[in-house]
Amino acid sequence: CPGVLETADHIFSQCPNAANVWQLIGITVQANDYKYPWILGKELSLPSHVHLDVIMMVLWQIWKARNALIFYGKPSSAHEVVRRVIKDFEAWKFRYRKHLTQILCWRDYLMARL
Repeated sequence: CPGVLETADHIFSQCPNAANVWQLIGITVQANDYKYPWILGKELSLPSHVHLDVIMMVLWQIWKARNALIFYGKPSSAHEVVRRVIKDFEAWKFRYRKHLTQILCWRDYLMARL
């Protein structure tokens, strides 16, 4: 964001772009919460075994969206960021084959939020 000190707090929680992603997926994020990703989204009734992995995918896609904006001038909507998270599920499907049902539950939840 122009004129704002780019800190990790800003990038992952205070930036309107990041805040829109969290709001879209129904997760409340306070400053510094991103430092403890295992607490993010615990209020959701979704499978916990892959919870941390999903949150890390969201953080990763927020970071990538930030980089696309900074380095290429390409903005991303919250919907686009969440679609990329869903796409990551496909890329990681074989890693999660033992927990595929849980990943699909998260995927379905995120798809319903779009």
